[in-house]
Amino acid sequence: MNRSPILATSTPNAFTLVELLVVMVLVAALSGIAIYSVQGHIDGASLADAADRLETFDRQIRARARQDGQPITFSFNPLQESVSVKGPQSLRSGEMPREIKWNSKVQVGRVRLGNGPATQNTLPLTVNGRGQSKNYAVQLVSKSGASTWLITLGLSGQQLRCKTEDEVDALLRP
Repeated sequence: MNRSPILATSTPNAFTLVELLVVMVLVAALSGIAIYSVQGHIDGASLADAADRLETFDRQIRARARQDGQPITFSFNPLQESVSVKGPQSLRSGEMPREIKWNSKVQVGRVRLGNGPATQNTLPLTVNGRGQSKNYAVQLVSKSGASTWLITLGLSGQQLRCKTEDEVDALLRP
């Protein structure tokens, strides 16, 4: 019986425990990076969706005020996820929503009327029977801290988006 000696230089047929642990740590790190990256895109999409819905809501209110020839008041509720409308009895017919809510990851941070200071108080804004209002800016903030400002020029209803309050100051300056 001739046995061959086990060579010290032979390679094992399996991974060692250290190699498995290194691979698991690398997979966990890459997964964390991927999740963080995707979360940033989701927050950006949530902010864009909330801004789009607010723009549409403003256009509907202005069109309805012009159609009825009556003023409509709506208010922003900072630190909540909604904007509500108070208007003439005709608004209760269900033709347009009386309140908009968006993804709970987004809330109204601050509101500015005209060139006044930003506030976190509930601010009513009236659109007159010609569909005109004061200029206003609304800061939308995601739960992760990302934010965008939506500026509406009251006479025309034109809407702009900004990233910083300095840009808002420049646009709302008289």
